[in-house]
Amino acid sequence: MENLSNKLNEYPRDCNYYQDQGENYGYVVIPAGKVDIGEGHFVNFYHTIFEDAHSDKPNGEYKLVDEQELNEMLNY
Repeated sequence: MENLSNKLNEYPRDCNYYQDQGENYGYVVIPAGKVDIGEGHFVNFYHTIFEDAHSDKPNGEYKLVDEQELNEMLNY
C-alpha cells in the first residue's frame, strides 16, 4: 500500500483477525498499549473492530477493551 499522506510515515502494526466457526462475524484486534495500575502490575488494552460478514453494506463497530474484556468477547 502506498503512503496515503505526504505528512505521515507508514509503520506496520501487529493485528489479528478472529472469526466465528460459522463465518458470520469477526473481530479485528490491534494492541493499544498497556497501563501501569500500580505495584508493577500492567493491564493490556486492545482496539477491536466487530465485522458482520453477512452485511450487504460496509460495517464495523469499534471498541477499546482491556485484556479481560477481550477474553470475554472471544470466548463468550
